[in-house]
Amino acid sequence: MTKPLHFPSFRRLTLSAVALASLATMAAGAFAAPPAVSAQPEAYQRSADGQLLRLAIGRGATQGTPLAPDTLASATCADSGTKAFRQEVLKLTNGYRATGRYCGSTWYAASKPVTWDTMLKRAANGHSNDMAKNNFFSHTGSDGSSMGERISEAGYRWSYAGENIAAGYSTVASVMDGWIKSPGHCANIMSSHYEDIGVACVPSNTADYSSYWTMDLAAPL
Repeated sequence: MTKPLHFPSFRRLTLSAVALASLATMAAGAFAAPPAVSAQPEAYQRSADGQLLRLAIGRGATQGTPLAPDTLASATCADSGTKAFRQEVLKLTNGYRATGRYCGSTWYAASKPVTWDTMLKRAANGHSNDMAKNNFFSHTGSDGSSMGERISEAGYRWSYAGENIAAGYSTVASVMDGWIKSPGHCANIMSSHYEDIGVACVPSNTADYSSYWTMDLAAPL
């Protein structure tokens, strides 16, 4: 089963979800749903008076076979929370940001590197765990929470925030490849607004997908 794609969205917060189509297998041996990226990532900005302004980011997430094979040496979903996982996320993210690129038809100049933040990682892990436990794929939590609310509840006071989500990928390399090839999710990764990042993955043997990924990006007030 293939989930619908989500496209990025912005506020002076940014979130985005991701799922690409390729067969992933669950540990029990049953076929999991094809990996997917969300159809509309999210991003927001917090104005001086505290209002949230939704930022426009390009649509165009696509569904298809990821080009980066999971056979590449890479940290896996099971490594989430480890130093190797964190280092690979930062290496790939900052490698993308170091060079200007098109995300769809929009050009993004090179941006400064982001740094790992434990509060953003906590927010990302909570959302991935929620999706895996309750078998859904959305930026909206099972309790109705938004990306911004989850980041704030984790203790991060933000001016900009964004989120990418994905499902069904087994490695950091493959999910990052899926995100960077989706215009909206690429825009979140390349945005110069962000200074910090946290990424988490939670595996599942019972939900529609074998893994649930969340990337939260933000800049402090």
